[in-house]
Amino acid sequence: MPKFKVSQTQVHRVDRIYTEEFDTDSQEQWDELKAKAEDMMDEDEFAELPDDPPEDLEIWLSVYRCIDGGEYSDLYDDWVTDRKGGYEIVWQVSDEKGNIVVEE
Repeated sequence: MPKFKVSQTQVHRVDRIYTEEFDTDSQEQWDELKAKAEDMMDEDEFAELPDDPPEDLEIWLSVYRCIDGGEYSDLYDDWVTDRKGGYEIVWQVSDEKGNIVVEE
């Protein structure tokens, strides 16, 4: 007797938003950011970073781009599907070989 498998897939969209406030006058924040990024940046590129916190936001951004989002101080999950009132559901039945034979 043939065997089948039914599956329900819920399709959600979640945007993970990592944020961190910084002050371009803060030596402490600049030093902490550089310490987080040191192992992630090219050695020569890291050596070119200024010792004092730069006013140029492009430099800050270039360093932030090198660190993992989990290093940022804040995380906000924006459940887009919930905000829009729900999520999509896909039902499928597949055969023993994994071929989808029914889908709704």
